[in-house]
This record gives sequence, C-alpha cells and structure tokens, in this order.
Amino acid sequence: MQSKPQRSRGTERLGNRVLAVVILLAICSVSPLRAQDAFSPDTTEKLHQRVQLTGESTTLAQIAAQLSKQTGLKIEAAAYLGKHRLNLQCDGDSAETILKTLANLNDWQWREVDKGVILISRAPGRRP
Repeated sequence: MQSKPQRSRGTERLGNRVLAVVILLAICSVSPLRAQDAFSPDTTEKLHQRVQLTGESTTLAQIAAQLSKQTGLKIEAAAYLGKHRLNLQCDGDSAETILKTLANLNDWQWREVDKGVILISRAPGRRP
C-alpha cells in the first residue's frame, strides 16, 4: 500500500484560504445584493400599484415621469439615461415589475435614494 504524501500545515491553510476566496467570489457573482430589494414601507406599497404605460419611441425620462404621476413616488432616470429611447406598453403591471423588467433588460439598477425617491441608473460593473 502506498501512503498519501503529507502536506504541510502551511500549504493546507493556504489551500483552505484560496478555496474560501473562490467560493466567496462565486457567491457574489451569482447572487449580487441589490439595493432595489430594501425600501421604506410607504414606497413598497406605492410600488405595488398597478400602472398603465404606453409609449412608442419614448424616453426613459418620460416613462419615469408617467410612473411618478401614477404612483405618487418621485421616479427619476440618471441624467445620462434620461434620453434613452424605448418602446413600451404595459397594462396593469405593478410599477415594481416594470422597473425590474427595465433594469434586467438594460443592465440598470433602481434604488430608493431618499424616502419616496427612486433613481434609475446603470448597474455597477461586475468584478472579476
């Protein structure tokens, strides 16, 4: 019978640390924490309101204004995204569903920057 080669404790500790870092990086890249998951209770209630949006070749700023008017929240696009053109038609979806869909399709994020104020912006770049 052959015996397994012995590893030094230093090598074993280093291997465990590397493994821990790899696992942590994998978790972070698969399930990033999103700011859009934590809102004040009043904002959460307003985001669940059903809205109707129609806009052929409209801008994100115009969509944000329509959402603001229908929900009572102040929903804004970051200045660099305001002129982004979209075709959109939504009948009876919640404001939250619309914001999540827009964010997922365009690699954006949305978050409450102040009580009742939602900002739509680019999602931060992923780290390697």
